[in-house]
Amino acid sequence: MKRIFAAVLPVCILAFVLIVPVSADDFSFDEIEGFDEEGAVTGALEIDGELIFRTRAYVSGNALEDAGDLSAEGDSLEVLPGARINFSYAAEKADIFVNLYADRAELAEHPEKLLDEAWFRYYGKGYELEAGLMKVVWGKGDQLHVVDFLNADDLSDAVNPDYLDRRLATPMIKLNLYPGERGKLEIVYLPTLRADEIPLEGPWAPGDAQALAGYAETLVDNLDPDPSGLADFLDGDALYPDTDTLDYSQAALRYTDTVGALDWGISYYYGFLKQPSVKVSFVDPLDPGTVNGLELSYDRVNAFGLEAGAVFGGFNMRGESALYLSEDADGDDPYVHNSRMSCLAGFDRDLPFSNMNINLQYTGNLVLDDGEISRSDDVDYDPDGRYFRQRLILKLTDSWDHETLKPELKGIYTFEDRDYLIAPGIVFTPVDNFEVKLQAGFYGGEEDYTDLAQYDDADYVELGFTCAF
Repeated sequence: MKRIFAAVLPVCILAFVLIVPVSADDFSFDEIEGFDEEGAVTGALEIDGELIFRTRAYVSGNALEDAGDLSAEGDSLEVLPGARINFSYAAEKADIFVNLYADRAELAEHPEKLLDEAWFRYYGKGYELEAGLMKVVWGKGDQLHVVDFLNADDLSDAVNPDYLDRRLATPMIKLNLYPGERGKLEIVYLPTLRADEIPLEGPWAPGDAQALAGYAETLVDNLDPDPSGLADFLDGDALYPDTDTLDYSQAALRYTDTVGALDWGISYYYGFLKQPSVKVSFVDPLDPGTVNGLELSYDRVNAFGLEAGAVFGGFNMRGESALYLSEDADGDDPYVHNSRMSCLAGFDRDLPFSNMNINLQYTGNLVLDDGEISRSDDVDYDPDGRYFRQRLILKLTDSWDHETLKPELKGIYTFEDRDYLIAPGIVFTPVDNFEVKLQAGFYGGEEDYTDLAQYDDADYVELGFTCAF
């Protein structure tokens, strides 16, 4: 990813310098206009952004027990300052977008993340050409999708509520065609793969990732007793495959249209699953301390998607379904993910009291050929034999005092695992460009290793301030 950043940034700067005809004396934070030789306006540069300051306190049982004990670390407090600056330039036949996001914790280890997006759009006759470091959302779901194939997720901060903020921009070239009156055909090429970024330690590290880190530590100890080698190994250069090659190229198509009140679409993606398959080798399979091999790979898939949305009787209805066909056609390769199916259905509706809105979405995920999964080291293995999972996601929002106060309540429940997340919050907006948000998250479940219950020790309360400009 650092190589992508090094290549994309100079190109964006050069395009910005060549296309935007402005001197330092003309600069302002509102809008910059360019002129041709006859004095006509050729384009405008707009700059906006926001300053963010958040503090998060963990309030699980361990945190409360450690409160007041200076030697204990369970009651940790995170301070999360950040800044976002967005540049957009609109010319007669081309637009440029550059979005920067500075987070102190991220920049220390991943300076390439400063460039959140950087891309251009060219308007041709009957088509649009887009290229650069982009985030593209496919699907009709609300902050939740099963056919959004192109971008990966940054899972280092699982409480981040905004879907786009979790998505990782990916280099791509995209051609938009407009057949018919309302049709749109998107043709996309992605030269390299940017996979999910999964923390290996900390409060939001999943159990599987922590186990992977443990295997890596054991392997490094067995091969090289020097502890300095572990940091280099976990940094990704040795642990993860190099996906900045043409071997990881991807392609995708999406067609959307409107028929009456129905918005619908179909899509196809030839690419990869964004989370790796893991193969661990042991000298003695009965002794986890004898790790002598660790291999991560990303599985190639053919993915097919359907999506639809419509307004019916005051309900905003939405649905998506996806079929992922992996190279393990029979499901008997333990080190390649099985094929799988996913679906999403939901609606939102304004309620007839106050300014309340209810948003309810259902997701289902089915691993195919689960009868072939018998080994505990199979990448799809579930200790409880649960290969079909259904989840309900609820969001209630309201607004009071001319939208000055906006309370909300979010909830997630997984039926098979019987785990949950409850996340209340309230936003105070005294003026248009300033808001204060208080939110909390409480995780739980019957077993401590399921997707949501594993974060039981990461219950939190967060206070955030955002000032936009």
